[in-house]
Amino acid sequence: MKILIYGAGVVGCAYGWQLSKAGCDVTVLVRKGQKEFVQKNGIQIICSDFRGKARKDVDVIFKPTVIDELSSNNDFEYIIVSTNKLQLSTILPTLSKSTGKANVVFFQNNWDVFTEIDKYLNPEQYFFAFPFMVGGGKEDKNIHCAISGLKYSNTPLGEKDGRITPRVEKLFVALDKADLKPVISNQILVWLITHYAVAAGLSAGIMSAGSASQFIKTHLL
Repeated sequence: MKILIYGAGVVGCAYGWQLSKAGCDVTVLVRKGQKEFVQKNGIQIICSDFRGKARKDVDVIFKPTVIDELSSNNDFEYIIVSTNKLQLSTILPTLSKSTGKANVVFFQNNWDVFTEIDKYLNPEQYFFAFPFMVGGGKEDKNIHCAISGLKYSNTPLGEKDGRITPRVEKLFVALDKADLKPVISNQILVWLITHYAVAAGLSAGIMSAGSASQFIKTHLL
């Protein structure tokens, strides 16, 4: 399976690394000017993996195939879009011209762009997922991430209309081999909107309280 990770951030690199370990042919799309550096040095990923019985800390150099431009005659089966949701307005015109026959998987915290996506792509060209298994940040050029071992952490994915299609099932198998706990949802849009509402409310509460610890003391204890 050939997969393009569109966006070399924490989520894209962590999922791409794990899918590569599971046997997928992974390519990462990077910004202009970064291709030679990443090809030469790879992507350093410093990861705390909590999926096993004990935490496992790993420091690896992930060396995927690297491109800085997407061509419409590409041979990718899936394009996983893992950029910030706010970047979609600049990404969608490119995807409309260059997706080719690939299935686009929007791998973001989406809640209000569903109509906007339909202006550029047909429903047959895309579906949704959410990277609930990975979190972290960047320091210099290094990826610092954690892979969740919590019971209810998973990677939900599904079609906009709720159908369980072969393309969703095939990506499910790849994610399952990578131990990223995929779950097929027949209400993925409801899941995404609800997740955003809960996260936004929680974030607002923490900001209002001044800190996470103060929020816990004030509202949860």
